[in-house]
Amino acid sequence: MGSMISFASPRDARKVIAGSWLGRRFADNPKYLLRHLARQRPELDLVWIGDPSIRDGVANEPGIRFVPIGGARARWEMLTAGTVLLTHGLADLGESSCLGGARRVYLGHGLAIKRMGHVDGARRGALHRLVRYMIGAHARCTDFIASSEAHRDKILAEFGAIGSHEARIHLCGQPRVDYLMAGAGDPEEARARELILRKLGLPEGSRIVLYLPTFRDSGAEVRSFIRAEPAESAAIEEQLARLGAVLLEKSHFVDLEREREGGVRGNSRVRSLAGANWIDTQELLLAADVLVTDYSGCFVDYLLLDRPIIHYAYDRREYETADRGLYFNLDDVAGGDIVATHAELLASMSEALVHGPSHGADRRREVRARLVSCEGGDSCIRLESTLFPR
Repeated sequence: MGSMISFASPRDARKVIAGSWLGRRFADNPKYLLRHLARQRPELDLVWIGDPSIRDGVANEPGIRFVPIGGARARWEMLTAGTVLLTHGLADLGESSCLGGARRVYLGHGLAIKRMGHVDGARRGALHRLVRYMIGAHARCTDFIASSEAHRDKILAEFGAIGSHEARIHLCGQPRVDYLMAGAGDPEEARARELILRKLGLPEGSRIVLYLPTFRDSGAEVRSFIRAEPAESAAIEEQLARLGAVLLEKSHFVDLEREREGGVRGNSRVRSLAGANWIDTQELLLAADVLVTDYSGCFVDYLLLDRPIIHYAYDRREYETADRGLYFNLDDVAGGDIVATHAELLASMSEALVHGPSHGADRRREVRARLVSCEGGDSCIRLESTLFPR
């Protein structure tokens, strides 16, 4: 009922509201698009809705107002907004019943190679599709963005329940990638690197290996270097010291509670980034010399920096068959070496640090052509002209 009533609410075409990661973060595509709009379109009223814990981060951004998630004020902003920017869905703003009639833009959070959403398919009966349409009407989005035709096809396959079809998908790239492409080799990269090393008390000038694993729907424990057994921890510490590097591990937010409960060991060159709200994931990627991940889509963004990528796929068979599963064949889209054991990982990491960006460059070039062909560093400009034509 609330959703129906909100269709009658007068909406301000100048008001743009945004949220991300279920209200937990000031981050991702909405953040970088709002930053751009604050600079280029001062006539717009830009509002971020999120958890009070992120208030300070938003307060430091000129031209963006912060409103706490939940409560009458947030509902008023939603009832009067002309445009809504999201990463995970309408739950980014706490509820969806106040957004009828607004332009709802699903900016997403990157190109995930794992399965997301729900595959609709023509095999579904007409009644089943009608029921899903009616149930999902309040959560439907009007616009989507993609980094390539492969990304567009994935959105079409998996997000039909929230309104995806070809005419609604803009092949314009992602705002958060603009930041990486502009910052590479720029003072912004040096600033991010210096901040990370100083905050963590790590040796100045250290090269950075970044480990960003994704979570497991099955509840299986994610392989961790900060909780490694003593012998394994000593081996990686010795190698990192020899190569003048450090390893930073940032768990997926779904796994953070387990990390807190399990205890953090680490060593002088392996550090956890749990709770490091002072750094954005894009800043971490920009500062990193090597990325280690498993099946997380963060590597797709990192492809644009043209630096070594390692996929630590120690549980690949289980993940593909008994967990979330992969939309793409990892062999076809991997950004670099695929390793399954700790020994293989150490060897690949050594090669990546010794040879630098030349390691795996041909492979990355091929995968970029498939997964990020529409990324040109101008996503924000293209989205601005699409969503807010002058």
